[in-house]
Amino acid sequence: MSVELPSLNRGDSGTRQRSRDLWIGRLSMILAGIAATFGLYGFMKLRAILAWSTERGILGNLPAAAVAFLLLGGVAGLRVAARPRTGGSAWRSAYGGIAVGVVLWAMLEDLVFRRFGTYPIYEEHNLFPVEIIMLWVVAAIPMAAGIGLVHTLLTAQRRHHDTR
Repeated sequence: MSVELPSLNRGDSGTRQRSRDLWIGRLSMILAGIAATFGLYGFMKLRAILAWSTERGILGNLPAAAVAFLLLGGVAGLRVAARPRTGGSAWRSAYGGIAVGVVLWAMLEDLVFRRFGTYPIYEEHNLFPVEIIMLWVVAAIPMAAGIGLVHTLLTAQRRHHDTR
């Protein structure tokens, strides 16, 4: 009499689907974090090149940072609305995307913009770990506001459809 033991490598299709959805959600939040960071740095670069402002650095561009991270929070809010238990995962993934975005932007500055000269075209990012921490601090409130706004809008929309 032989007994066949279940394989530990195979899960039921529901478990695999949930795991796949979780990783896709994490990847989408990382990409959204990278996009928000690139959008912010791109806007700051454009402002400097066109001499719209002499403000330098992230703290000199707080309104632009607030908008970028409010949008990132909105994306996170959509992710959390789709899967309510993924709030912490969406937040951590977005912060990971911000860190990756800062590192990629610093590499872009060194590899591409350095060839064009000095500020405003090229700006050194020797202290990019400090920039990552600054962006994390600056991003906290707008991201929370974006998540809350999307959650409020989706809750109101569900209530409206339930009353019909």
